[in-house]
Amino acid sequence: NGFDDIKREISGAKRLSVIFAGEPGAGTVLVSAGGGSCYFFEAAGRLNLPDLSGKEVVTNSAKELLSRQGRGGPEKILDIMLMAYMLNPEKNYDDPAHVLNEYTGLVVMSYEEVTGKGAKKIIPALADKKEMEKYAFSVLHAAEAAADGMFEKIKADSAGKLYCGMELRLAAVLAKMEKTGLKIDRARLAEISRKTEKEIEK
Repeated sequence: NGFDDIKREISGAKRLSVIFAGEPGAGTVLVSAGGGSCYFFEAAGRLNLPDLSGKEVVTNSAKELLSRQGRGGPEKILDIMLMAYMLNPEKNYDDPAHVLNEYTGLVVMSYEEVTGKGAKKIIPALADKKEMEKYAFSVLHAAEAAADGMFEKIKADSAGKLYCGMELRLAAVLAKMEKTGLKIDRARLAEISRKTEKEIEK
């Protein structure tokens, strides 16, 4: 499917999954809507998503999802990485696959298994197509399978209000800051730079 095709599927779907893999702006966006799944490489920048207002979205980054939206946003966001952190703050997950393996019991491929790591790491567009398709399907399927159960556990731990009322709102604020940027006082920055240089020279 092309991006126009998935846009049409998204517009008609009430629930979808959007997983961000790899480096922001240079990784891969995985999308499942209307029963199909697709992946899009981001070699030339960030892929902006169509309007998700009124929809339920399973994702691994509410902040990233919201930063790619225009006005509004999904009606409900099930962020598997955020929920995993809230369920076990002492555990550090660096890949959605690690969360999904734990909460579904399924064997889910990691992004590194497809693109490699270290000196052997390749850009996503050069990865084996069949392996990328297998990865996209496994991650999207497992995320969909895990999300509701994780949310029920959050609510059972009395953290549902914290998740919806604070964590997701914070994600929305951070997304807005990321899109808007920060205003910098160039004159003040230059002054600090000069002072720092003088300190270094001493």
